[in-house]
Amino acid sequence: MKRRLAGLGAVLLLAALSGCFQPVLLEPVLQVISAEGALYLPMVNGTPLYYDANVQPGDLIRLSWATGRDQYGNRVGLSDDTRWTIREVRIQCTAKTEEDTVFWPANLGPNECVWFPGWTAPTEIFSGLPLPPYPLVGYPWDSCGDHTVPDMPAQTATIEVAAEAEWIEVELALPDGGDYEVLWPGEMVPVQVSGGFARRRLSEPGDIVVTQGASQWIEVVPLESFWIDGAFDVNVGPTGVC
Repeated sequence: MKRRLAGLGAVLLLAALSGCFQPVLLEPVLQVISAEGALYLPMVNGTPLYYDANVQPGDLIRLSWATGRDQYGNRVGLSDDTRWTIREVRIQCTAKTEEDTVFWPANLGPNECVWFPGWTAPTEIFSGLPLPPYPLVGYPWDSCGDHTVPDMPAQTATIEVAAEAEWIEVELALPDGGDYEVLWPGEMVPVQVSGGFARRRLSEPGDIVVTQGASQWIEVVPLESFWIDGAFDVNVGPTGVC
């Protein structure tokens, strides 16, 4: 039994045929054929990052990775938000040791979040949720609390983002000659496939088990195939500046 990662090159046999060499596929070969995902710049309160965005400490900043184009025609957000979903956003300001808190209000889309630059939220004792400095849908609100961001100089904030695919499409090349049983990740019953190509849309990573008689191969669809990430730097003005 042989185990290999998706995307590895085929095992080839160089056979002399009619005075020339012709490659012959000896083992199954797996490749991802769906389009690669991409993370473009987010929109910041409806304006493009790096163009018109104004980011000041304590302001309510709505970050959106919805698929689209800005007013200058540049692509923004996810390459395809019907297939990719933002799963994690982490923000670190250079003038702080703690990360800023990122909020996911219930009234925003799945690829949108809210950030108050410089704000690391305390935890509300009853719900265990972070407390925003401004009322947000789905979060507790302490009207008597301290909502001021500590004084800090102008700085850079790094926004790190990770997105997960709902599915990927793979193609399995099989040597000619006979039938194969293929067990796809997440399925319990193998399917019979003749030599040639088999395509499948997968919703989870894992092993693809290929069997022919006493021979068995395992092609691995790694977890990384379902994830993309990116990082964006943005300038944050000093406190006390409008």
